[in-house]
Order: sequence, then structure tokens, then C-alpha cells
Amino acid sequence: MRSRAEAIVSSIVFVHPHEILTAYFVILPLRDEGAISLGLDNLPGLFVGSLFLTLLAAPISTLVFSLPNLPKARV
Repeated sequence: MRSRAEAIVSSIVFVHPHEILTAYFVILPLRDEGAISLGLDNLPGLFVGSLFLTLLAAPISTLVFSLPNLPKARV
């Protein structure tokens, strides 16, 4: 039981930061375009907002797309 719990924790510690950073860099061009169009006054809010959006959306989307009953598109 302990080794299973350790495996779960180690996979979360290894995978979760990678997912967050990947999602953050996907949102990066959108944030930069928003910064250009909204000006420098809103820049700190855009950085914090995009970080919080990434921290919230990445785990939720990972959970939704990993559900076994969700039909996935065939390529």
C-alpha cells in the first residue's frame, strides 16, 4: 500500500509541474498580444491572471480529457 501511495505522489510531483509550465507557455502568446493591445498599465494583472488561469485550467482539463468515457476524436 505504501509503495502505491509513493508512486502516486511521485508521479504527481513529476508530471504536474510539467503540465503547468506547458500550459503556461501555450497561453504566453495570448498574454503578450493582450499586453500589446491593452498597454503597460495592465501588464502586471495580465501576468498574474494568466498564471492563475493556467494553475486552474491545466489540472481541470487534464482530468476531463483523461476520463475513460469521454469520446476522443480519431485521427
